[in-house]
Amino acid sequence: MLVTTPNPGRHFNDDDVERYSMGSLPEELTAPFEEHLLICETCRNRVRESDDFVHSMKAAVTEMGKPELTVKLATVGPVVAPGGSPLFLLPDLSDLVVAPTDSVELTDELGNSTWRGALPGIHVTSLPIGRYRVRIHAGAGEVLREYSLHIQ
Repeated sequence: MLVTTPNPGRHFNDDDVERYSMGSLPEELTAPFEEHLLICETCRNRVRESDDFVHSMKAAVTEMGKPELTVKLATVGPVVAPGGSPLFLLPDLSDLVVAPTDSVELTDELGNSTWRGALPGIHVTSLPIGRYRVRIHAGAGEVLREYSLHIQ
């Protein structure tokens, strides 16, 4: 139930906080809600957390709506792919015996690991512009093959 008088001891319920963050709280309830926020740090923090969650969900939905691009990785020269879209990376595994314990690692240009997973295909969310290395590791950690990937 919505509290219509500013009272720092009585807080709004979770549904009202979420509706406020989503911009769907009815106009006649928004003013009392915002008055309460002026004097209640607890509810301001709850709104901030809800705003962060709503923003994350909207970003995820936007990301999910983008088509996944298939990028074939070759051992010769860098492969160029566009930024801003999810990618399905298909490394060239010819002449390579792949074991179930082998893994894949994606590193940025500084060598920081940004993604780890299993073969055969590599699904990654959109990557920032930059240069990356895709490495196939044996179960013991030895690098079996490396590919260069440029995101533009």
